[in-house]
Amino acid sequence: MVWTLAAWWEAWSLYLAISVGIIWVVSCLAVLAFVVSCRYRAHGKRQARRRSGDNSTTLLAFFHPFCSSGGGGERVLWKMVQVLLDRQRNAAKTDGDQKRVQILIYTVDEPSPTHVQDLLKHVKDRFSIDLTQREMDAENSLRFVHLHQYKHYLLPAKRLSLLVESFRTMQLAWKAMTYGGKWDLMPDVFVDTTGCAFTFVVARLLMGCQVWAYVHYPTISTDMLKLVWERRRAAYNHASYISRSKVATYVKLLYYCVFAFLYGMTGSLARVVLVNSTWTFNHIQSLWKWAAWNNFIEIVYPPCQVSDLQQREPQSPPPRRQNVILSIGQFRPEKDHVLQIEAVDQFLCSHPE
Repeated sequence: MVWTLAAWWEAWSLYLAISVGIIWVVSCLAVLAFVVSCRYRAHGKRQARRRSGDNSTTLLAFFHPFCSSGGGGERVLWKMVQVLLDRQRNAAKTDGDQKRVQILIYTVDEPSPTHVQDLLKHVKDRFSIDLTQREMDAENSLRFVHLHQYKHYLLPAKRLSLLVESFRTMQLAWKAMTYGGKWDLMPDVFVDTTGCAFTFVVARLLMGCQVWAYVHYPTISTDMLKLVWERRRAAYNHASYISRSKVATYVKLLYYCVFAFLYGMTGSLARVVLVNSTWTFNHIQSLWKWAAWNNFIEIVYPPCQVSDLQQREPQSPPPRRQNVILSIGQFRPEKDHVLQIEAVDQFLCSHPE
């Protein structure tokens, strides 16, 4: 039998198609087996905890690695903890409700004998959120899972930062929920207060947790896509060499679109979604489609301490208002202070009076 070139090509194509198909099926089955095994083990750990006499306790875990920082995200976190502790204590007093909420906080802080006391004091001094009066409740209801040995997962990535850093948060979430390889602290509810939506894959798909989220700022937004497509202006996340190249711009736009699709898929795994503003609400609505269709997204404005301002005596007569533009915000790249300065400069040039 003489094999022609066409016959060889047809046989090779068939062999290649069958090989790819087999590899695809085996890969899918391997992933499915891994997911099922994780779900089964996580469910078993929860059932074992309930059988041990802890059936009335709900384990609620906050994913907030830098919980000891002093930013707005940390104020939201500690206000949530305060509300949960207060509601639990009041319910026990008034209704005799024996149901408890055990709060876990995943943190990269290093452990120490006085870690809880020092942290609660810092929270009181920084945010005027007094948890020290609830110290006994906190010791019984608040635990920390220290992940300091995995702190390097949160380092900035030099290339493909959105994908790489998101994957690293998934790694950190895995280490947190399988702490020490024992899986003993398997939460019922996973709460992300840092905007790391890709951790939902670990929490929801692999561990079967309910997922709640408080979103301060979307990881990607339509504004970022417009920056690449329309303005093509160099910025902290858009290098000048990309803004000068049409091909590089289109490649980055495709990368952003793929990431936005993945971000929407993972974000839609959440069943309770709280956002801090109408701006964030609109962007999350457009990206997390499943959460939007099911009305899972609500606006909850972040807490703001105003009691000190209310205690001040009003000045008489009131001070004269001055022509001052006040910009309040941390000095971070995404705040784009350079653009603010350029806008003010352009305004003053247009209206020198």
